[in-house]
Amino acid sequence: MAVVAIVGILAAIAIFTYTSYSSRTRQSDAKTILQTLRADQEQYRAEHGTYTAVKNSLPNWPANDKAGNYYTLDNITNVTANTFTMRARGNIDGDATVDVWRIDQTGNLVNEVDDTKQ
Repeated sequence: MAVVAIVGILAAIAIFTYTSYSSRTRQSDAKTILQTLRADQEQYRAEHGTYTAVKNSLPNWPANDKAGNYYTLDNITNVTANTFTMRARGNIDGDATVDVWRIDQTGNLVNEVDDTKQ
């Protein structure tokens, strides 16, 4: 009986660890695309003297606004000659919380809502 209880406890720990690891791994989709799109914004600014709010002006913006299997990209906001903000949102673990990542012109990458800790 004690062996069954120990196996159950170990299984619960393993499932939690796997779920947490999987969620953190999925976050790399958002971080990677946002960093790539920031580089695209810098290239656009070098050529045109301003950042763009037009998604299609960025060569790596996905046609369906999807960043991997879990995230969707928001419209580009706070766009001026010197600033912009981009966000990716996704439900990475099937609960009610949506993971949100933001990047700006300085490369400041922030996890506004961390779905791995909910």
